[in-house]
Amino acid sequence: AKLMTDGELEGASLTLPSVELLAKAGPWGQQFPEPSFDGVFHVAQVKVLKEKHLKLVLVEPSSGLSFDAIQFNSEWVKMQPMPQEIRVVYRPNINEFRGRRSVQFFLDYIERV
Repeated sequence: AKLMTDGELEGASLTLPSVELLAKAGPWGQQFPEPSFDGVFHVAQVKVLKEKHLKLVLVEPSSGLSFDAIQFNSEWVKMQPMPQEIRVVYRPNINEFRGRRSVQFFLDYIERV
């Protein structure tokens, strides 16, 4: 299987305003898929949620910015410890929690670098 992405983004491009623009560019659907991007990130933190979801903190190497990321029903839950660097395919979105807004990734694919 091949994964098609919209390319790689530098951390400096992954700001709240730019992710909000992506969200407003929808609606996304069968003939118009939601944008996804790929990149290599340093794994700063790993948590397993409900024994099947993987929650990570990823650091973008060129900017040093960190991002929360989640993969639902992840096969990687069983593959511990996680590598220090991974390549991911992700969809950025806005996470709103307790009045705080931040960029978060939904991970579609993970591989070792």
